[in-house]
Amino acid sequence: MSKKRIVILGGGFAGQLAATEFTKVLKPGEAEIIMVNKHDYHFVTSKLHETAAGNISDNSISIDIKKELLNPDYVTFIKDTVVSINKEEKRVQLVGGELEYDILIAALGAEPQTFNIPGVWEHTSFIWTLNSSAKAREKMIENCTKWHEDHDDSRLHFVCVGAGLTGMEWVGEMVERRKTIAKEYNVPIEKVKVTCIDAMPRILPFFPEKAVKYTESFCKKHNLVLRTDCKVDSIDSEGINLIGGERIATRNVIWAAGVTGNSIIHAAGFPELRNTKRVKVDKNLQVEGWEDHYVIGDAGVSVDPDTGEEYGPTAQVALQQGVYVAKHIANKLHGKPTKKPFKLIYRGTMMSLGSKHAVGLVYGFRTSGVIGHLFKKIIELRYYWEVKGTLLAIKMFFKK
Repeated sequence: MSKKRIVILGGGFAGQLAATEFTKVLKPGEAEIIMVNKHDYHFVTSKLHETAAGNISDNSISIDIKKELLNPDYVTFIKDTVVSINKEEKRVQLVGGELEYDILIAALGAEPQTFNIPGVWEHTSFIWTLNSSAKAREKMIENCTKWHEDHDDSRLHFVCVGAGLTGMEWVGEMVERRKTIAKEYNVPIEKVKVTCIDAMPRILPFFPEKAVKYTESFCKKHNLVLRTDCKVDSIDSEGINLIGGERIATRNVIWAAGVTGNSIIHAAGFPELRNTKRVKVDKNLQVEGWEDHYVIGDAGVSVDPDTGEEYGPTAQVALQQGVYVAKHIANKLHGKPTKKPFKLIYRGTMMSLGSKHAVGLVYGFRTSGVIGHLFKKIIELRYYWEVKGTLLAIKMFFKK
């Protein structure tokens, strides 16, 4: 068997689990495996809402890729930015040069969905990367400080657009953050307002009704305002204009209204699902019509082999896809039958509501409150264990 070069683009959930699994299913040197990522750190995207609110540090969710994650006997790491993918010639253009491949695993993630609404890019903050979440936090601090100069209450009104999982987790974090803002910046706590709006008639569209009711009750108890059927027309530096003429005065807008595909993968010209920019992959996560090209994580769309239902862009899907694609490629390299179609093992969905509460499903059982928070923590530790074992799980548990 000639040695194949496998290139993994992206060091997020999907890319990391693929790299980890290769160390289990291949021998050292059996294939040349290269991971390309624009940063030399991996960050836990499922906890970005906490850093954006300022309740935990960036360091507590970041992991050094070379030192803490990758096995150098198996995987070579390149810190660089992907510019383009030439699928016909099997080349990836990086800022620092060009990289050829035999097998490509594109795990670059998705991008925020803005619906081309004017002002979103210019006047909102995204819970998307460590850098974007840091900017959201810095803007919050800036407005709290400037309130003493002009007493403009819109500086203390924090609004999230999008009542899905990410948006509602950020809203939950603001329960505690409101109190620290009032204390740290000496502002009246009654003026620190938190609002979440969504265009849909219901928050948390993929959660069961009981979980929705629990979340609504939690928000009401803590004076967090939820508004549905609110469609955004435009956003400027001082507020949000809704379709219908209403205006919400705010200088702090968090945008969490969904995702679209990755622009680099989109530009490569792979077949996509409708107008989402997300790439269609087959039952083995390979791009339809393009052998040896795999798209995993949020940038791709795979379906349940039994029901035909599309899997959503979640961390749970990305993690399992990373493991699956490594096993599938290893089987091909070894001349063994390819694995059965990818099928998600649904373990449940949990949503945190601050540092003490969470709500959701675990293996079909509904849980909430403090017990839900405990399950959420266990899920986080499981991820660290899957990537690099017990030592990483312990280290991240105590990391500040």
